[in-house]
Amino acid sequence: MAQFDVYLNNGKGATATPYLLDVQHDLLTGCNTRVVVPLLSAKIARERNMDFVQNANPSFMFGDTEVVLAAHLMTAILTKELSGKVGSLASMRPDILAAMDIIFSGI
Repeated sequence: MAQFDVYLNNGKGATATPYLLDVQHDLLTGCNTRVVVPLLSAKIARERNMDFVQNANPSFMFGDTEVVLAAHLMTAILTKELSGKVGSLASMRPDILAAMDIIFSGI
């Protein structure tokens, strides 16, 4: 498991949140949990008029699906619940960290 890996969401709500983004630094590999951020389906998010935090919810194309990084919904889950790695958003690191900065420091 590596920071910015993307996993299929195998839990409830997978239609609206098809993917989970691992944002936990690789230094913490000994933990049995990982901090993840939901990647919402942009289409469903717009249809549901979901509230977003300015600059904390960038959108990305992942495969052929537009997703929204829901940084304000980050959570920790058990590592064993993450399976089905489907790719990485490491190339989007600056945008992801900028969104996290908004959540943690307001800048």
